[in-house]
Amino acid sequence: MQKGYDLVKPNGRHIQVRYLANPKGKWVNEHVVDFTSGCDEYALVIFVALQLQSALVFQRETIGEVCALLGKRHPNQRITLQFTQRNYEAIIKEPSRYQALGVIIYQFSELAAC
Repeated sequence: MQKGYDLVKPNGRHIQVRYLANPKGKWVNEHVVDFTSGCDEYALVIFVALQLQSALVFQRETIGEVCALLGKRHPNQRITLQFTQRNYEAIIKEPSRYQALGVIIYQFSELAAC
């Protein structure tokens, strides 16, 4: 682990990797996706009821556009996203809208059936 990033892709982009864990039903935890450390991408791994659900990878260049699409009102949207359960549900419901902004979405919910 390096200051501000956890991984370096072959193309040289730095990725920060964090997780968000919540119980099933109403979430009690939220997360700030934060590009202030200088990373290029931010991977947020989502656990619900201790089950791996998804990984969302946000891009520094488009985080402001993602915030706008989500209807966010918090400050510093060009470098931060205050991520909530409602945001997660919006992204999972219409992934193509967010993928068009560079969000990479990995769904792992099929692993729960194994």
